Amino acid sequence: MKPQHESDQYDAVIIGSGMGSLTTAAILADTGMKVIVLEKHDQLGGYTQSFQRQSWYWDVAVHYISCMEPGDLFFHGCRYLTENQLRWKKMPEVFDHFCFPDFQVDVPSSPEEYKSHLESLFPDEHREIHCYFNDLMYFREKLALVWAPKLLPNPVVKLLRPFFKLLFRKIPEQSTSLYLERIGCSEKLKAAICAPWGTFGGLPGESSVYEHWLTVGSYLYGAWYPAGGATSISESLKKFIEKKGGLLRTKSGVKEVILHDSNKRATGVKLESGEIIKGKTIISGIGIRSTFTKLLRERRVPQEMKDVLGEYENSVSYTQLYAGLKDDPSAIPGIDGSNYWISSTTEFSQDIKELQSAKDDSLQLESVMLTFPSLKDQDAKFHTLTICAWVNYGFFRKWAVTKSFQRPDGYEAMKSRLREALLKPVLAKFPQLQDLIEYTTVATPLTSEHYMGHAEGSAYGLASPPGRYEDDRLRPRTAIGGLFLTGSDIACSGVPGAFAGGVFCASVILKTNMAKALIKLDKERYGDAPRR
Repeated sequence: MKPQHESDQYDAVIIGSGMGSLTTAAILADTGMKVIVLEKHDQLGGYTQSFQRQSWYWDVAVHYISCMEPGDLFFHGCRYLTENQLRWKKMPEVFDHFCFPDFQVDVPSSPEEYKSHLESLFPDEHREIHCYFNDLMYFREKLALVWAPKLLPNPVVKLLRPFFKLLFRKIPEQSTSLYLERIGCSEKLKAAICAPWGTFGGLPGESSVYEHWLTVGSYLYGAWYPAGGATSISESLKKFIEKKGGLLRTKSGVKEVILHDSNKRATGVKLESGEIIKGKTIISGIGIRSTFTKLLRERRVPQEMKDVLGEYENSVSYTQLYAGLKDDPSAIPGIDGSNYWISSTTEFSQDIKELQSAKDDSLQLESVMLTFPSLKDQDAKFHTLTICAWVNYGFFRKWAVTKSFQRPDGYEAMKSRLREALLKPVLAKFPQLQDLIEYTTVATPLTSEHYMGHAEGSAYGLASPPGRYEDDRLRPRTAIGGLFLTGSDIACSGVPGAFAGGVFCASVILKTNMAKALIKLDKERYGDAPRR
């Protein structure tokens, strides 16, 4: 391909096409900037991708979406940047079920009803439950102050940080486990509250309570799912970007970020093909670890980012079984499109993330999530289910040196054992599903690592230990001039989290609070009411 001329320089070159990248691209393109998005693989969307086997479709990672109430940034921002073209279906009023050996929590789409339900299950712990919900709601009210440091200049943040800590002195950032112990929760109540830890990949003992509240709090009023599956979100953003003059390219993997001779400013990227693309601003949406270990030579990585990579582990990995069904599973009592979190224990220790071999060489999982994509998607024509388990990457490491589609026989044998391990707790809960399953395929963390490019197949980028939300290094602007970060690593996990990261990145580049701007623009165009 011919070299790029100076006149071809882009205002913004965006690496990766996940939710953070597409959001930033859409906002910048909407302001008239000349934008290009570069994706390594043949499909856009990152974790909002879908795939097909025979007649069945599955999302690769999205199981439900939160933050869909009027006033939420994701609701207004996504609606504006997709020109209100997405159709959404609300999941059942009780959208999550946390299943333990001797009790079950059924999560309603109302914080008041959820609180009452927990009080009925734990009649001796009303005080603890009341304290938990009070603190959760207080945190949600002050959420703007959690995000403010992402947008402000560093000197200003240093001055204001003591003020931010003062406002949160009642609920300082700590591990979820420590917080729940401090307010006096029993092991069972603690398990009931922390059951959906997989939605952000943090066990109670290792995750920030702020991450827990960010995620659990975002589902207080229910969960939603887009018609056509998660890929419809990325497709709608793609149309908006193209309509505004932006360019999106697949099969355009970036090999290196090009720096000026001073090593202090990014001026473009070099593709794996050798093509050079110049840009006034370079934005990476592939995660902090991949950005600073794969796209920059080690000696050019700022010390600040070296410290971050040394201090933060990758988030947990995940494995999934995708099943094609012969018929509608909603004929089975209890199945209605809601999710089931099935756990054999209330002790959420590190062991819950381990794949363990039994004496008969089978694999065992202590916790899985069951979901039915076809019952949530109003456009689905064929029925499907997905079973997900969050697991440590170490079990799969020995196969990491082999290439995708060229793995040794031992890998396929392991996947067969993994299939049975994923199915076992689900079939124990719903044995009638056995006769409906017609096709299955299993994805491992190596699958995610290959297609998403996330180190060790991490489900959510960097982990979220206590202190993450007071760490002012996790922000859009980097120490390299012209190089910015977008996506979940500078915000929080999940599609709305990555979307927020995209908004924060665009805000810093444009020197405008685009969160407020998007909400205002959307309300002016489409009003307050959600699209049902």
